[in-house]
Amino acid sequence: MKIRNEKVLEWTFAFLTIIVVWNLKLSYLYESFAIKLGALQGSFLYLIIVDIGLPFSIVFICRIAMLFYERVIWKLNPWSKSRGGWWLYALIPRDSKKLPPVVGYFKLSHGIDSAMIPEGRAFYLESMSSQPLKYRGDWSASRVWIEEQLINWIFTMRAQSPHLEPKPSFYEGFLELRQITDKPIIGKECWSGIFNDLGDRRNIWGPVYAEKLQKGRVNTASDAEKLLKKIAQQFRLRSEKLIS
Repeated sequence: MKIRNEKVLEWTFAFLTIIVVWNLKLSYLYESFAIKLGALQGSFLYLIIVDIGLPFSIVFICRIAMLFYERVIWKLNPWSKSRGGWWLYALIPRDSKKLPPVVGYFKLSHGIDSAMIPEGRAFYLESMSSQPLKYRGDWSASRVWIEEQLINWIFTMRAQSPHLEPKPSFYEGFLELRQITDKPIIGKECWSGIFNDLGDRRNIWGPVYAEKLQKGRVNTASDAEKLLKKIAQQFRLRSEKLIS
């Protein structure tokens, strides 16, 4: 229902844009242009410029208006609930191997009718090490399902030289987040949930804590990693509290 309502608003914006452009006497401009080229009314050239060119322009303007709504207006609208942007997270694997906590970051791309995570990176967090973040792997999700206060996806983890894992490491898993009212550590929103690896790793699961960052706080993966190094331990503590 929410997607349908967003589409109605998108089409309404496009329709209003066409009305505005039409009131600028678009048809008169095309007719004047055809006359300046020497085209007589009813001629083939007049047909190409006015009878075909004008409807084509209206369709083109409509498409441009819809793209502008999707990529600018909808994302800036505070009521759109766009979840796009950079996120930081921490999770606690619960299994017999006693793997260390994992922290990481990801970028969520969210449009009106689709969402995906093109890039994400995970690190093992080893508190006693001089360099506590150990590379775990890169992951992505080709499809993300988003509702009002619920986000979930199936991710694909890829790592050529992961720490504490066989080489190479490749598997899928499921992750679900729900928005919570806790005070953020560094971000704009707090989310918590659970993850569960799939396939022969299905016995590995645990709690997840995540925060969506304010727009402009992080612009690149490198920025996200630098910020993660500063607050990784705080995120780990938040995720451990979810166990109790």
